[in-house]
Amino acid sequence: MNKTIKLVTGVLAFLILIAVTVSMFLTSGPNLNGKTVIQLFSTKTENAATYKELIKAFEKKYPSIEVQLSSPSSAATVLRTDLAKNSLPDVIAVGGDNNLVSLVSSEGLRNLAGQSYAKTTLPAYRKMITSLYSKKALYAVPYATNAAGVIYNKALFKKAGIKTVPTTWN
Repeated sequence: MNKTIKLVTGVLAFLILIAVTVSMFLTSGPNLNGKTVIQLFSTKTENAATYKELIKAFEKKYPSIEVQLSSPSSAATVLRTDLAKNSLPDVIAVGGDNNLVSLVSSEGLRNLAGQSYAKTTLPAYRKMITSLYSKKALYAVPYATNAAGVIYNKALFKKAGIKTVPTTWN
């Protein structure tokens, strides 16, 4: 049941993201056979199959729109090349890493802070995103999150004489 809810939630979030993006790029996307074309770029090759399924559902709901997915194995290189050519894709799915920082630095992204979907983003998520760059604007909105943690071996800490677990990287 939880997997179904997560999948449906993910599909809806993706469809909303694409629909909102369509409204931003409707006049700028290339036209192919009377369709508006949106370029979706993902920095993760492992999610291409999922995106293809989401795109299929989206295009069924919006038949006048074609979504072209690009998910190359050398995504960072492709993005840097696109930046140099000033030809970024319409929608970029990127992790909160140096790729996002490079994109923000290029000033080729749109400030999303005023968008309705951005206003419903949890403040903690907004803070995580904006902490990656020095500008005040919101240039990315999370559609998924991951939990991370640090695992340590208590016996090795004890053997090394470490009595309390460190709380910083210092």
